Amino acid sequence: MIINSSQIGMSAAHHQQQRVNERESLQHYQADAQGNVHLTGSVTREHSGSSLRVDVSTAEARIERTPPQPVTQPEAADTDEKIVDFDSTEPRIRLLAAIVSTFSNREIRLFDASDLKTDAQPVEVTLPDSGTAAPEPTAGQTGMRYEWSKETSVSESSRFSAVGKLTTADGKTIDIALDLRMEYSRTERENVVITAGVQMKDPLVINFNGQAAELTAETLSFDIDADGKQDNIKALSSNSGLLMLDKNGDGKATDGSEMFGAISGNGFADLARYDEDGNGFIDEGDSIYGRLQIWIRTADGEDQYASLQEKGVGALYLGSVETPFSLYTQGDQLSGQIRSTGLYVNENGSVGTLQQIDLVV
Repeated sequence: MIINSSQIGMSAAHHQQQRVNERESLQHYQADAQGNVHLTGSVTREHSGSSLRVDVSTAEARIERTPPQPVTQPEAADTDEKIVDFDSTEPRIRLLAAIVSTFSNREIRLFDASDLKTDAQPVEVTLPDSGTAAPEPTAGQTGMRYEWSKETSVSESSRFSAVGKLTTADGKTIDIALDLRMEYSRTERENVVITAGVQMKDPLVINFNGQAAELTAETLSFDIDADGKQDNIKALSSNSGLLMLDKNGDGKATDGSEMFGAISGNGFADLARYDEDGNGFIDEGDSIYGRLQIWIRTADGEDQYASLQEKGVGALYLGSVETPFSLYTQGDQLSGQIRSTGLYVNENGSVGTLQQIDLVV
């Protein structure tokens, strides 16, 4: 092929964005003379930021040859440099040290991990008997919960298009129409939860009849944190149930390891790991859908287990927003807190709420 004449136009557009959402919260609890737990303080900090870059370029029907530019190599880093200034480089470390110091009444000293010696003698640690029951909150006992979460979303797209017309030496005319798209996106989530003293655990709850999660005065003995010890938690009302996965196939809830969020502190993130088709829902397209069960405590104090299909639930949405709300029983006794709320869709098209709640242990 020999080109006699040409007229070609090209254009390109590039879009790149990064968004970071960061949240920190600190809650303080204290038990009264009767052992009832009360929320005595709460602080929350949220920060969102994004960066955006858009490039647009066009080229007319001509060819330019640009000599390659030399590539500048970055200077080698000084591997002998040693960073030990904790005050300027890790403010979160200082915050966590202050929190631990407050609740342990001990001075916390920060050090550089590279200073650790490798010739230290091993220390034998005796673990407590797992068969003993977890101690009840005592008068004056305090507790805290620190949580930090960060979500980073990165997206990039680039588009190239070309249109034109060519004429060859043998008189043939060729029309050019070309379009190319390149896209990439990813989302990373990080989560840190630190608890001390009086604790709260965070299972995922599904609500029916348009109700929000409610706790009753009934106390259940259940190993919510899966540490081999029975914990005392308040039961949900019969309008709600705990979402669970019967991992050992015994047909009932064994401990918190079969719940979503009771161990990790983030039930929605636990559930999202099973989204095999990546559509943002747990539905019939995911193999876990048929295995999920709902543990419901009836008004008569009986345990019932139902599948999502039996309750008419078609899909669980994996998104949620923070909806802090305290749950009290018997006056001002704090028995739990609603942390976040999402939704689910029924087979008949109606919707309900899915909530993560903190249960006082």
